[in-house]
Amino acid sequence: MSEHAAGGRPTARYAAKRDWWVTALLWGVVLLIAWSAFGLRKEEMEPLARGLTYLALAGGVVLCLAPLYTLAYVLSDESLRVCFGPIGMRVRLEAIESVTPGFAQGFTTNWSMSLMGLVIAQRDRRMRVAIAPLSQEAFLLDLAARCPHLERRDGALASRD
Repeated sequence: MSEHAAGGRPTARYAAKRDWWVTALLWGVVLLIAWSAFGLRKEEMEPLARGLTYLALAGGVVLCLAPLYTLAYVLSDESLRVCFGPIGMRVRLEAIESVTPGFAQGFTTNWSMSLMGLVIAQRDRRMRVAIAPLSQEAFLLDLAARCPHLERRDGALASRD
């Protein structure tokens, strides 16, 4: 959590919350993939086909587990980055209009039902993004400190306007 941003304040990395049942569901899919690998009739397959099959099964395992364990929120003085496996999303802090704890609708990459709704104004349109940092209170306090245009109201952040 201690890489320094340009403004001198450390860049903060917040882990994502994962509900136990989502983790169990994805690990169940991984176990099904592994079980299917043992059920293959290896002796009837050509070596190249066998190798490609195992490669595809390994890719399925990676696709299931990598996003589960790589989702994080990185907060700097300029932006909030949602890191999700090899992809991500960057939001300028001045574009954030509000952050509301509770159920949120919108684009989501989350593994939890304990979401916070982030309303972003970008390119003449308003977008809703659902996020779920593990420590929501610490995230809100840090975001409020970095966003002078937002103020705390009833456990949420809202525009001062």
